[in-house]
Amino acid sequence: MDEPKTTKNDVNTKLDYRILVLIAAGAIGLQIALNLGLDDPEKFDMIDIVYLLGSLSCAISAFLVSRHYSDSEIFAKAYFFLGLGFSLWFVGDGVWMYYKHILHMEPYPSLADFFYLILYFPIIAHLVINTRYFKRKWDFKTKIWLIVLPIVIVGIYSYLLYQGNAKQDIVFYYSLTIVTTSATTLALAIFGASVFRSSILGTVWLLLAIGLSIVTFADVWYYYANVFGPTEINHPTTTLYILSNMVVVYALYKHQRIF
Repeated sequence: MDEPKTTKNDVNTKLDYRILVLIAAGAIGLQIALNLGLDDPEKFDMIDIVYLLGSLSCAISAFLVSRHYSDSEIFAKAYFFLGLGFSLWFVGDGVWMYYKHILHMEPYPSLADFFYLILYFPIIAHLVINTRYFKRKWDFKTKIWLIVLPIVIVGIYSYLLYQGNAKQDIVFYYSLTIVTTSATTLALAIFGASVFRSSILGTVWLLLAIGLSIVTFADVWYYYANVFGPTEINHPTTTLYILSNMVVVYALYKHQRIF
């Protein structure tokens, strides 16, 4: 009996665990460097450059996928929105660095936070366009999931703030807003992963959901910490954000390899 042949798409849809190990090792190495104090928070140095390149790489990768779909209005638009979201993240990082290293002012809160908030809306648009195309009708369970998960995440976050006797000022309410938006994005990403689970894009969407899960976890930690005082770039959430960017870039790379 002939053995089943392995096609190009079969190979490209599989996770390459060597790349995942390299991503994890890079994140661990970065955090060790931060813990050892190899980065000076008051100076613009290599860690800042790596951080900036994270969101920029995601944006470029998404735009490349969008161009790849140039003959499909739906998917070209969807991945353009994803690229736009990460472009806003990059702009926010640039503004943050400008406040910190050029103006020598505390960058939180600042104009950078406007970009950090609105970046989620194009990403949400990307997720909705893709999932609605393949699953036009969202059943009751789906709608409950999309509502309950953000409520649970925001509820836990609010409880932590309450336990910490957080001051209810603009920073407090801004952090609630961005955590809510981030949690909504995560719910849609997980839903998208379930929609594409059995398709050729199952691995891509799994990676995307993992990347956005890391972002949401980092958002909760980062904004919780900032309610009680400013954090520096050597905070562990810096590593988490870079880790999430690497996972998303890998997801988009695999997307390009499949088609």
